[in-house]
Amino acid sequence: AAEKVPYHRFKRSTYWSETQAKFVTFRSSYEKTYVEYLDANKIKWMYEPRRFSLGGRRYYLPDFYLPDLDEWIEVKGLQTEKFKKKFVLVKELYPEIKIRIVDTHEIMFIRKSMGTTGD
Repeated sequence: AAEKVPYHRFKRSTYWSETQAKFVTFRSSYEKTYVEYLDANKIKWMYEPRRFSLGGRRYYLPDFYLPDLDEWIEVKGLQTEKFKKKFVLVKELYPEIKIRIVDTHEIMFIRKSMGTTGD
């Protein structure tokens, strides 16, 4: 039997970014909401610009890099145990990078403050 893949893995959100001067397609509406916030606040961003090796054939691909803040951002709704372990490993292997999670609560706050629904 085929593995059942959650619907959210296939959902995509496309957004016209004024700061990027192009359309960008994101893996989730949460990522799109976060970019709308970054653009509204004139914060420079890059979408998935680098992947970090976790050893062997495993990698971690953070959602955003904010070059002016030298900060990596992972936008994450559901934080599975697998994700949590991977995130801890990234911090152990790359202690020199500043990385943080933007979670569901922060996304909901952004949407409320910007008067958007995330569609």
